[in-house]
Amino acid sequence: MKALRYARQVDQIDPNYYDVYAGLGAYNYFTAVLPTVIKPFAFLIGVRGQKNLGLEQLRIAMDKSRHSRTEAKIVYYAVLLQEKRYPEALRLLEELTAEFPHNFVFYDWISSWFEMQHRSPEGIPYFDSLAQRELQTSRLEAQHALLKEASFQHTLGRDEDARQTLRRLRSIPGTDRLIQEQVVAVEKALR
Repeated sequence: MKALRYARQVDQIDPNYYDVYAGLGAYNYFTAVLPTVIKPFAFLIGVRGQKNLGLEQLRIAMDKSRHSRTEAKIVYYAVLLQEKRYPEALRLLEELTAEFPHNFVFYDWISSWFEMQHRSPEGIPYFDSLAQRELQTSRLEAQHALLKEASFQHTLGRDEDARQTLRRLRSIPGTDRLIQEQVVAVEKALR
């Protein structure tokens, strides 16, 4: 509540300081969509937001802020999941992946995107295609994509396909410790 008070003061002083909108938007949206059993208690301590205002503030922060664009996009991604607007969420993840091409954490998020919708079979060609594209620019990212593909294959009981994908991964020169550890873990699961 103290941080909210400061953010509101900053907004009053300079309504064009859009970086504060990421925090205000997150507050307004998430406090407006609290579960019904929690809302009365939140209301008692003065926690209440406006869903549509929060969405608008997040969109403004994504478009106009100088320093908090990425944070606003990440919060907006969580909002899209909350709203079950999955196609938009994937587009936003792909935008973040393009913006930060060497940050493989987004591959975990994309993998979770498929899993939460019970669409794991679609994750296999998605990550295969991603690996093919990444192979042109970043071998390490291609390896991460192949690792996700192999994980989906194993989850779906396609263990021989997973082994073949891991062989493709190992055929790419260079690797890092994290990939190596994860490959070993998937290989153990395949036994």
